[in-house]
Amino acid sequence: MSATAPWRTVLIESQTLLRNALAKAIRLDHRFELLAELEDGVQGREFCLRLNPSLVVSQFTPVEPTYPNGGSLVVASSTVAGQTGGNPRYRISITTYQGYSYEIYGNPTLADLSWGALPFSSSQTGTINRNIYTATSDGTIDLYVEANSAKGFYYVSFRVPGANTGTP
Repeated sequence: MSATAPWRTVLIESQTLLRNALAKAIRLDHRFELLAELEDGVQGREFCLRLNPSLVVSQFTPVEPTYPNGGSLVVASSTVAGQTGGNPRYRISITTYQGYSYEIYGNPTLADLSWGALPFSSSQTGTINRNIYTATSDGTIDLYVEANSAKGFYYVSFRVPGANTGTP
């Protein structure tokens, strides 16, 4: 982004109080332009495809439990260099919670039936050889894929601790 162009932002949050607070903070910061405030992730996906935002703030609610059930989130990626002489990679940063398992899905066309599991690496230049990551602690992790997804968005599915962690 240039120094003068604001980040075109879509906010997706199911909790009204938190959504309103985040929207107010985004509106007060000149670095951001709030394109939409949405409660529903499905509706959020449609808005993102139509509006092509540069930032998506999604599923931020720290309500107990943080992830009540298995599910998925839509996240944006950023392009980074891959292995020397290799293809570029796409970094996907996600907040993780101990014991939860995460998988990445991409879709080159955004057709409903075209989503597929993507192998990934947990390092920018490491071997892409994983389909699932189980967090050993709370925090943030960067995962790297080589497959570009439409408009740079990916689904990250998560499974609750103790759920089947077999390969997708």
